Amino acid sequence: VSRLGNLLVVDAIPAHPWVVLVVQSALLAAVVAAVTWLMVVLHGRTPAALIGTVLLAPSLTLVPLGNWWTAGLNILPALAGFYVAFGAMVVVLRGGSRWWALAVFAGTTLGVLDYELPMLLCGYLGLWALLFRARVTEESLAALWRRTWWVWVGVTAICVAAAVNYRLNYYDDTVPRASGGETLHALARTLVGTLVPTALGFHDPHSGFFSALSLVVGCVVLAALVWWLLRTREGAWRGLLFAAAGWLLPTLALVVSRAALFGVSVVDNVIYFHLPTALFVV
Repeated sequence: VSRLGNLLVVDAIPAHPWVVLVVQSALLAAVVAAVTWLMVVLHGRTPAALIGTVLLAPSLTLVPLGNWWTAGLNILPALAGFYVAFGAMVVVLRGGSRWWALAVFAGTTLGVLDYELPMLLCGYLGLWALLFRARVTEESLAALWRRTWWVWVGVTAICVAAAVNYRLNYYDDTVPRASGGETLHALARTLVGTLVPTALGFHDPHSGFFSALSLVVGCVVLAALVWWLLRTREGAWRGLLFAAAGWLLPTLALVVSRAALFGVSVVDNVIYFHLPTALFVV
């Protein structure tokens, strides 16, 4: 997708620099619209959907992507595709028209053609269906599978094909891997030092004082949120399990491949965290 975008517009940029602003603004608008729609599909027109939208639509993680042509073109279309596919699949599970499967397949294809992390979509959809099926249908798991098996097969086939292509053509075995200590340090730092503070709009790794303050805020808010959910919400473990998986897998992929090369501080770069934040909020 990024190569196609470059092919279409890069030659026009020197004479018409406003093209960059138009393309980046359109991509940002697409992500904002897609994640807003996803929140409404998941939670209806409720305060929960509004809170999720406020946390994700104006997220600090999108700001550098809007100012960085290469990263924006490589990540923003994938985010929009991921959110559209996720929301459309929830509509299908709820009993919506089969035509919504086209949005599932199109969003998944767009995501995996543009970025690596959407390859995880089939797994997250499966986990969501297992944990939250009762929110959208009274069907048993077996009945739901009989009705929607072809959609699951299609999504899984797209994700697996993308993963195989990535492994055969793009995977680099020579990249050093982070040690166990570096991995644990980086994972903890991503959660309470980047993901939670960024979701709250409270993140500046370039300021030592603000960075330390963000870490405190992240720890306090995360502990308070988990305590409140466990005290007030029956079955809160389901949401916490999905949030943990939504944060852990994309973040682990980042840490394992980049921490040894660029140091643990690579996790302070918020461009990688809109998808983990969205899955955490879902």
